[in-house]
Amino acid sequence: MHRTTEPRPFKAKPRSHEWGISVVIRWFKADLVTHILPT
Repeated sequence: MHRTTEPRPFKAKPRSHEWGISVVIRWFKADLVTHILPT
């Protein structure tokens, strides 16, 4: 049971981390676009 509980949080952690990074990159990209192309 210990072996099945370990890989689960390990796999869930990188997914959450990747999602957070993706959101930050998207927000940063949008900020850059607004700075480069001010409408």
